Amino acid sequence: MKKLAFLVASGLMASAAYPAFAETTLTVNVSAPKPSTMYKAMFKPWMAEVEKATQGRVKIFAPAASLAPSPRQWDITAKGVADVAMTANTWQRKRL
Repeated sequence: MKKLAFLVASGLMASAAYPAFAETTLTVNVSAPKPSTMYKAMFKPWMAEVEKATQGRVKIFAPAASLAPSPRQWDITAKGVADVAMTANTWQRKRL
C-alpha cells in the first residue's frame, strides 16, 4: 500500500511540475478496470482533486481501456502516449 501511495504521489508531483496555462489535459493511463475498487476509490477521487486543486486548469482524461499492460506503464509515459500512469517497482527493477 505504501508503494501505491508513493506512485500516486509521484504522478501528482510530476503533473504539477509543468505549468498549467489556459487549460491542460493530462492523459492518465490506469491499468485497473474502471469498475474496480482501485479505480473508484483511488484514481477517480485523485482525478477530481487535481481538477479542483487547479481550479479546472488541469483536466484529466482516462481512456476507456488501458493503453498498455501493467508492466509497460513506464514505457508509455516515456514515449508520451500517456502523461501519467501507475507502475509497480517490481516491473521496473532495472530502471529504479
